[in-house]
Amino acid sequence: MNSYEYDHKKNDWQLLPLEENCAVGLNNSGSLTVGSSAKKIFAYLISGKRMKDRQMLSMLTTKKADTLFKLNGISPFSLSVIRDRDEISYNGQRLYFTEEQVAKIELKQDDSVIFCPRCKDIIKPKTEVVRCPGCGLLYHESQKSNCWSYDTQCICGHATKFELSWKPPTIAPEINWRNRRGRNVKRK
Repeated sequence: MNSYEYDHKKNDWQLLPLEENCAVGLNNSGSLTVGSSAKKIFAYLISGKRMKDRQMLSMLTTKKADTLFKLNGISPFSLSVIRDRDEISYNGQRLYFTEEQVAKIELKQDDSVIFCPRCKDIIKPKTEVVRCPGCGLLYHESQKSNCWSYDTQCICGHATKFELSWKPPTIAPEINWRNRRGRNVKRK
């Protein structure tokens, strides 16, 4: 599971990989965050377990009632299910959770006989492969054979990118209303 945290300096969402179980709260500067940097803790995120239908089941346990702490716009129960693209907010600050995983190149470790679904060739041990985050199938991905990135999607329909396909909506930059032209501004 991953989290998106908004970076106002870059005016974009930044991806934060999450630990197994982590805290949700405010850091020292008062920003909403997830992980070990949370000092004032509102809730704990209990990492998900894959269900039979490949859905991830994660839980959010709230530590204490705070009317500004919201899950998808409403005050959460003491134990709430959290799903892909859910929003956690506190006093106007937002975090989004996603169950999507980033595809990455790894070495096949075991000696099991597995065929690449793209080229139908055997994937040998110590070969560079990519495991599809959607279905778990292994594909060749090296200088010689780029079976994963050859097509735009896996046979399960998951995009064959090395990045997440979903990102939260952008937030408009904050406007400093005191410095705008108009009322309360001295004219020359």
